[in-house]
Amino acid sequence: MSNTKIHFKNLDSLRTFAFLGVYLYHFNLRINPDLSAYPKTFSFLKTIFSFGDLGVNLFFVLSGFLITYLLLSEESLSGKYNIPDFWIRRILRIWPLYFGVVLYGFLLFALFPSHNSNQVETANIFYYISFLPNFNIIHNGYPLNPALTVLWSVGVEEQFYLLWPLLLFNKRTRPFSFPLIIAASLWFRYTHMDSSFVLKFHSFSLMNEIACGACLAWICFQMKLKQDQIKFSKSWILLIYMTGFFCIFSPSAILTNSFYFAVRPLLISLFFCFILFEQIFIVNKLIHWGRIKFIEKCGKYTYGLYCLHMIGILVGFHLSKLLKVETNIYWVITGELLLSLSISMLFSYLSYNYLEKPFLSIKKRFAKIENRP
Repeated sequence: MSNTKIHFKNLDSLRTFAFLGVYLYHFNLRINPDLSAYPKTFSFLKTIFSFGDLGVNLFFVLSGFLITYLLLSEESLSGKYNIPDFWIRRILRIWPLYFGVVLYGFLLFALFPSHNSNQVETANIFYYISFLPNFNIIHNGYPLNPALTVLWSVGVEEQFYLLWPLLLFNKRTRPFSFPLIIAASLWFRYTHMDSSFVLKFHSFSLMNEIACGACLAWICFQMKLKQDQIKFSKSWILLIYMTGFFCIFSPSAILTNSFYFAVRPLLISLFFCFILFEQIFIVNKLIHWGRIKFIEKCGKYTYGLYCLHMIGILVGFHLSKLLKVETNIYWVITGELLLSLSISMLFSYLSYNYLEKPFLSIKKRFAKIENRP
């Protein structure tokens, strides 16, 4: 008997935008305004790119929503969801590429002496094999190998995948799980305002984003909402978008108090929840991102793009050095940006088809609910 299939329109496109934000955030390191005759222009560009790390927040909200909705759908179909099968599905989806990057980071990267001839890798491999790379950054700082750096968020999601089906399992306590997790996360942030690494990378600091996505899934599932079912005023949609962008791009001179910085991730997560809600359930969307086929198709490769794009950026930089244009700011911001992105897309395509896909075919055997058509 074939599995029940659930496909949320437009979410693949949102994954693509989330990745592009992260990509620009990391490529931002290559922009040096001092190399330009217009340093203020390129300083502004660096500032805009610096907001790209919110793509990780969007990934967290997406994961919380999708995983929770699929678990609830399986429960509705079978009376309960199978936790071991869920863990097996996550292992088959995440582990092959994750450990491929870990292997590259700790073994293969060392074969390139030009990268680390005078430096020693500070990352502790035990944090990575135990899916705690975010705590490695907290305790040891950023790894020497940039490819290892991006794995911190994969580790946070794996921690969520391990614990969430257990916390969600009790139907009586389920409605209270979401506000309690969000409140605990906000309190943790407020009491650790003096540690930027803890705020950025600690699992407790980030759980409110995943919990917001999960809460949205639970509410929508309880209300039995169907895709493209709700009509909503476009004026109100536009107003919510404008408010959300203000929360993201608000000048620090306007909102500087500790309370705001503690709750800012929650406000952003709620904004991202609205974007998900609009793209799935509101019929008169501002933009149907899923109709842009290339952007939607790229969403299938975003896990590989996320894990491998730092390698693509590194290869793009070395190609620029070979061409002796690595200090030309105009080349960097146009040619090298697109070249590194193209290389990242090539790597993710190869990864998906020759490393991830064989495991994905096995994954289907442990799924009663699939989220792709």
